[in-house]
Amino acid sequence: MELYNYDNNKSEYEYDIKPESLVIKKTNENYLKYILTFKSPYVSSSDINNNVYSELFLKEDFFKKNVNFSSPDKNLILNEFKFYNKEIPFVILLHGFSTGNEKLKTYYNFMYNMLDKNIACLFINLPFHLKRRPHNEASGRRLIYYDDLGTLIFFHQCVVDVRKSINIIDNILSPKTITICGISLGSMISTITMALEKKIDKGILILGGGNWEEIHWNGILRFMLKGNCAGDEIISREKCHQYYLNFPKFLEKLIKINPDKLTTSL
Repeated sequence: MELYNYDNNKSEYEYDIKPESLVIKKTNENYLKYILTFKSPYVSSSDINNNVYSELFLKEDFFKKNVNFSSPDKNLILNEFKFYNKEIPFVILLHGFSTGNEKLKTYYNFMYNMLDKNIACLFINLPFHLKRRPHNEASGRRLIYYDDLGTLIFFHQCVVDVRKSINIIDNILSPKTITICGISLGSMISTITMALEKKIDKGILILGGGNWEEIHWNGILRFMLKGNCAGDEIISREKCHQYYLNFPKFLEKLIKINPDKLTTSL
C-alpha cells in the first residue's frame, strides 16, 4: 500500500476556480461564492471521487477595492484576489458522515452566518460524499463497509485533500489566520490534519465521536447499522465490546509498523 507523502509534494497548486450564484437566495447581494476544484493528491479507484469539490464563500467587503467579481476567467479572478484583505479570518468547514444534499441548507446557513461575522469560509466535500459520490451510491455510505485498511486510506485521502486546499487558499488569498472547523466525522479529520499542518492556527471540533462502542450501541447510529460492526457480518454487542477493548493495544502496535508494510491481513 502506498500513501501519499504530502510533505514532499507541497508544490502542487493545480486547481480551477470559477464564480457561481448562491445556492440559497439571500437579500445580501454582497455575498460571493466560488467553486474551487482540484485533483486529490491520493488517487482512489473512483474518478469522480478523485476530483475534489469545494465552495469558497467571501464578501465584496473583504477586498480593498472594487473588482469584477463575476469574471469566469481564472487569471482575472486571481488578479482580483490580490486585493483581498488578508486580515479577514478564514474558516475551513468539514461536514459530517453521510451528509447528503438534503442536509446542505444547514451548512450553508452556517457559512452565511460566518460571512455576517466577517469570516471567510471554504466548504470541502469529503471523499465519496456529495459531489464526489459515485453514481447510484449514497453519500458516504461505502465507509460503513470498509475494513481497517480501507478506513485508513479514507482518512488519509481526507487529510491530504484538506492540506492541499489549505495550500491553494494560502497561495491565492494568503489569510493571516486559518481555522479548521469539523462536525462529527469532520472533527476527526480536523484533529488529524491539525497534527500535521502547521498553517492551521485554531481548531473547532463539534460532536467528534471518541467512543465507537458507545456511539454504535447507544447512539442513533445503531438504527442505521443494525448490529453491523464489521463488514457484512452481524456481530453481537458483546463481541463489539471485545473489539473496542483490544483497540488501544492494536494502535500501540500499529504505530511501530512501517506504513509501506501495512496489509489487510494485519
